[in-house]
Amino acid sequence: MAEFSVIERILFIKKNILNRAVFTDIKGILFNEVNVRGKFSDSYLLLNFTTAVNCINESKSIKANFEFFSTLVLDKSKIPMDVDGFFLKDWDKYGGFFCIVNEKLKDTLLTLEKAKEFLIFDRIECE
Repeated sequence: MAEFSVIERILFIKKNILNRAVFTDIKGILFNEVNVRGKFSDSYLLLNFTTAVNCINESKSIKANFEFFSTLVLDKSKIPMDVDGFFLKDWDKYGGFFCIVNEKLKDTLLTLEKAKEFLIFDRIECE
């Protein structure tokens, strides 16, 4: 089983590589256990956020038909400061959420085994 998996922008982490103690100072997340059907010795934990926010700067963001033509700019005043990660809502035209993490959560995730080989973080402009 792979250490990580992403389905629909949701991060799954193999349970045996996750040390929950490193996440004790992280606010706004939950880990939900996900059992994989079949004969597997391990399960995954779903990294889940407790908050969904629309903090899009509508005047500076450009939403195109294709994601790579789009430009997302967040409104700094609408970003919740009491959480280290959240779901961004109302950006995906089909109602999907984007995962937004701050530097603290990013650095914590990158301490996980093989995370630097798998996880990719895009920088988002905030004004």
